[in-house]
Amino acid sequence: MEELRFDEIFTQLKDKYKTVFTYTGFPDGIVIYRPLTRSQYYELFENEQLMDVEREDIVCYNCILYPENFDIGAQPEIGRASCRERVCQYV
Repeated sequence: MEELRFDEIFTQLKDKYKTVFTYTGFPDGIVIYRPLTRSQYYELFENEQLMDVEREDIVCYNCILYPENFDIGAQPEIGRASCRERVCQYV
């Protein structure tokens, strides 16, 4: 099975989610992500029982589209911010 080129993957994800972005600040390559939906945002931030790091994990899990199975916890810190913080800042 032939592997898709990055531009093909980006186009497919854009067709599916309409609004997608790329982030190139990771040493392992480019990440494609989408914003939270309005309902996801309210559900996430109205839950007072969640800690910030848990919210960041949920955002990353739901919004990072490529690479599939991106392990946010395995990424090194970038400057003073962790990858979770960096991705959540943009989402």
